[in-house]
Amino acid sequence: MVRRRSLLIGLAVIAGLTLWQLLASPSPQQESIAPIGDVPASQAKQYTLDVGDSAILEFAELNGNITIFTAPTKQVSVVVTKRAFGVDKESAQRDLESFSAEPQMKDRAISFELPGGAKSGRQADYKITAPPDTSVKVAKGSGNITIGGIRGDIDINGQNLTLAFRDIRGAITIRSEAGSVQIVDAIGKTTIQSGKAAVQLDRVTGASMSVVTGANTVVKDSGAEMDATFRIQNGDLTLTRFRAQTLTVLAPDGQIRINESSAKQAILETQQGLINLFRVAADTLEATTSSGTVALDQVQGSFNIKTQKGAVNLTEVAAVGVSIAGGTGNVVFYGALPTEGQHTIKTSSGNISVFIVKESALRLDASTKGKITIDPPFEFEDANKSDGRWRGVINQGTMLLVLTSASGDILISSEQPY
Repeated sequence: MVRRRSLLIGLAVIAGLTLWQLLASPSPQQESIAPIGDVPASQAKQYTLDVGDSAILEFAELNGNITIFTAPTKQVSVVVTKRAFGVDKESAQRDLESFSAEPQMKDRAISFELPGGAKSGRQADYKITAPPDTSVKVAKGSGNITIGGIRGDIDINGQNLTLAFRDIRGAITIRSEAGSVQIVDAIGKTTIQSGKAAVQLDRVTGASMSVVTGANTVVKDSGAEMDATFRIQNGDLTLTRFRAQTLTVLAPDGQIRINESSAKQAILETQQGLINLFRVAADTLEATTSSGTVALDQVQGSFNIKTQKGAVNLTEVAAVGVSIAGGTGNVVFYGALPTEGQHTIKTSSGNISVFIVKESALRLDASTKGKITIDPPFEFEDANKSDGRWRGVINQGTMLLVLTSASGDILISSEQPY
């Protein structure tokens, strides 16, 4: 009995010592992870690969910079500068020598790997010269990418990216969380999706264009053969000299400014922001706000405008059609009315002011609990005036203009409003 008790005690002591040793010793995984410091080590190396007339450059993960330019060559020349960090020079150099950043080639595809990725603290910069017929793919990562002169497609995915592209002749697809996008002189389908990257496009054209971001977007001297869509969540959109078949803009919290542009159909929507158009031509124009102002200056087309509280100011417009549904804001129309059909301007409490040339011909149906005024030299023919409603003909017109307000004043005048 005593021997059995002694044996059990001895076994318990041995088990305890073994367990203590296991807990005290680091795991293999813990031993393999070296602490990352801020002392750098770097190494640059050049590689030359024969690719023929075209190449595909594929980056598994970016943590650094990519610069790509073209030359009349059948080779891809790459200078790779790899970087590592440690708590001292020795540990940084040790980590630098432990991995390779040499590009790997299969057929025409050249792949670039960053062993350990950004989590390891390692970085790599790439300076590349390639044939013009080159495509570029980046799977993920953060950094700066500069590309010029390529004729292949560009497909970029990442987190925080600063992108600068120039003289591109292929489709461009960008998906990023943040950063900035600048594209100059590009021909091809353009698709940009970002959480909050600022976007600047200059002389960019293609079959279609789509920009979704949460920051300011500026586009000039550009366009799309078919559809162009802009969804700007937390920023302003400015289009200058832009062309598209169908233009769709949603900017819930920002301003929409379009200058010297044209579209078959334009659909513009914001909430509290301003919609401001200058010298724009659209077969059909739809503009919607909740409380933001709609301002059209020297715009021509058929107008369908809706706002709950915003003002509507139309200056020197040439209207093919007019449908304005306002609210508490005032509506001012100054320009040329359509010559035929039925057209309406409505408000709840906002005033309605129509300034047209004295030769304008129309049939008028105006009703409000406010005041109705028709200034000379207009003569109201076949007048039917009752309390709060005037109906009649001006200059023997046939086009019907219906002006309706719950309590705002209604004015028709030949004078200039400003």
